Amino acid sequence: MSGLAEWLARRVWWAMLWFIRRSAVRRLQRWSVEVWRDPARQERARASLLRQERLARRIGLPVLTFVFTLCLYALALLTIMNLLLAAREAGCLNVPRPGAPESGGG
Repeated sequence: MSGLAEWLARRVWWAMLWFIRRSAVRRLQRWSVEVWRDPARQERARASLLRQERLARRIGLPVLTFVFTLCLYALALLTIMNLLLAAREAGCLNVPRPGAPESGGG
């Protein structure tokens, strides 16, 4: 299951990186730094943005893989629970009690 989660995480990570590299997003990042009139604040904002990007590159893919793994396990658990409930309602999981009459037609 973790192989599927890793595959999904890599595809989503690629899409996120592709989106972040678009010129509109780069302009928005540049604008968020240039909002500050004070050059010292601009430098701090630029350094902060670089730190955030480094952190995201380092832990982004493992976090996505972990989240997709949890989602897939939750989906598998819910599927099993629904199958068991459907089988119970259909009477497949009823165990006859000793000494009880058979409940059948006729």
